Amino acid sequence: MSLKHGLLGLLHYGSMSGYELDKFFKSSLNFFWQANRSQIYRELNKMEDEGWLTSKIVFQTEKPNKKLYTITDEGKNEFEKWLTIDCVDDALFTRNPLLLKTFFAGERGDDDNIRMLEDFKERCEKELMNIQQACRSRCEKNKDEIYWSITADYGEYYYDMCINWAKNSINKLKGEKE
Repeated sequence: MSLKHGLLGLLHYGSMSGYELDKFFKSSLNFFWQANRSQIYRELNKMEDEGWLTSKIVFQTEKPNKKLYTITDEGKNEFEKWLTIDCVDDALFTRNPLLLKTFFAGERGDDDNIRMLEDFKERCEKELMNIQQACRSRCEKNKDEIYWSITADYGEYYYDMCINWAKNSINKLKGEKE
């Protein structure tokens, strides 16, 4: 997936400002595709140059003016074309810095590695809770709820697996010390 296709997908639901896109992105797509606000705005400008979306300034009296983005027919065509491209092979490749570091962790002390794994486990537990709160509440409010639910399931299974892996790894390291 590319960031621009994720943004096209969100704009497929309706026109949004950059702020709204960033907020929507952070509460949904961010669980499996990360981007910061500056990247989002940079991509929006490029997509507008490519003719995939248009924008207009909405003047507001009580708040700052906002730029509202709308997907064009060309943008819809690009998004629909992207949806048909096979990406299964890409999904099977893993680039995980934690696993790379774990592979070579024998060069460090067990206590340091246990702390690293405990930190990872705690972060995964927080992410799991975030998915359950944010994604699940959105899943009930959208015509595509079945697909959002399936995506949330993947995130929950993934973080459950990570938590179990970290617990098992910590237990192995603590057992080795005894």
